[in-house]
Amino acid sequence: MNEAKFNTVIRNSIIQHSGYAYKISDVGGGKQQRRPFDGFGVHYGLPLYWEAKRVKGLQSFNVKEIFEGSRGHQLETMQSMKDLLNVKAHFWVILLCYIPRNSRVYTFTYEALQWWYNTHEDAGIKKNILEKLPYTEISKQLINSFHPVTDKELEIAEENV
Repeated sequence: MNEAKFNTVIRNSIIQHSGYAYKISDVGGGKQQRRPFDGFGVHYGLPLYWEAKRVKGLQSFNVKEIFEGSRGHQLETMQSMKDLLNVKAHFWVILLCYIPRNSRVYTFTYEALQWWYNTHEDAGIKKNILEKLPYTEISKQLINSFHPVTDKELEIAEENV
């Protein structure tokens, strides 16, 4: 499953579970036409903004790349939205560890990944830590549930490795 298809699964899952979602389509062109993040919606009455990531298999997740890489502007946009909104909102990075017929989906709060990035020099969440975190699976092209991983859950998982 590629990232575009994964974003469609996320959108359909949010609609199925809790309300409304819109996947922002990929745009052509250069840096002047970058999309701010992958999608937005309403999750149980609160605004939701998400960025999707995909890795092959269960492997380390490079948090540094999402803050500093070519798509770092998407998390910058999330931070700007977070700073400007006067209401509580969800800001998620949703990771697909793609394994045919056995994929795992991890939902991280933006705050959790920001904490990880600021406190870990290499900023990679290793496979053995991912194995300790709550995840869900995709069934019939829907994500079963969303459990946003917090900074506390990341800290506890790291301590228990």
